[in-house]
Amino acid sequence: MNTIQLDSFAKINLSLDVLEEREDGYHNIDTIMQLIDLKDVIEIECIDQNECIIECNNQNIPLDHTNLVHKAWEALKKYTGIQQGIKVHIQKNIPVAAGLAGGSSNAAAVIKGLNEILGLNLSKEEMMEIGIGIGADVPYFFMEKTARATGVGNIFEEISPLKTEGVLIVNNGREISSKEVYEDIETSEKSKIGKVVSAIENQDLNALRESAYNTMEKVVFEKYPKIHDIKNRLLSLGADVVLMSGSGATVFAITNTLEKRNGIYEELKEDYPIVFKAKTI
Repeated sequence: MNTIQLDSFAKINLSLDVLEEREDGYHNIDTIMQLIDLKDVIEIECIDQNECIIECNNQNIPLDHTNLVHKAWEALKKYTGIQQGIKVHIQKNIPVAAGLAGGSSNAAAVIKGLNEILGLNLSKEEMMEIGIGIGADVPYFFMEKTARATGVGNIFEEISPLKTEGVLIVNNGREISSKEVYEDIETSEKSKIGKVVSAIENQDLNALRESAYNTMEKVVFEKYPKIHDIKNRLLSLGADVVLMSGSGATVFAITNTLEKRNGIYEELKEDYPIVFKAKTI
């Protein structure tokens, strides 16, 4: 086998707390990551040249060494000593710089795909170790489960998944740099995400609505009030839980019925460039 195709799923943060800044310049966080069925499709082909060629249907995606797919290839070569060139085609459906970790998911997919194609026999833990050097969100995509992440997002505790088909993803096309948000963040002294975990494990949307939060919202909403407008509109249309994912700009809604989710979708689909119906996985 010299080609492989993999699904590269997006994630949402069911809550996100930014804690103290570390000596290495990163921040400790406490977050709950949940996979959704919005996905890119990654096709990897082994080639004779010792290079990483990237193709993508989205012209805004960089095709050079700045792409996390290229960084994943380089990190895997360094870790294993392989000198295998690859061509990677990305069918991009996940919005870019949107708080859904599409690039990190793509990077993880390349590591998983090459591990299989080349018979590297890397463990999940080894792949996660490679991933953390690429980006803070990359290790999560080797979990493939709902998880509470602490540290810089690299220490995981598996929790019960939130099981719902009533997810709506809304994005106004604004790309937001996580670095920019972190520069202005007001950190929390103590996380309150334990209450969110309980709400998820009990599949209690009422409790989740009362407890879910994202400390990055304050910074993003002040800089980009139109993103705050999306959240307010979703709430006004009756969504049960509404939160910004990651550092934005995506806002997601969770509803207790598909009928409600679909009704909100019909209200918004003409008003924003990116509106997706989704479910948790």
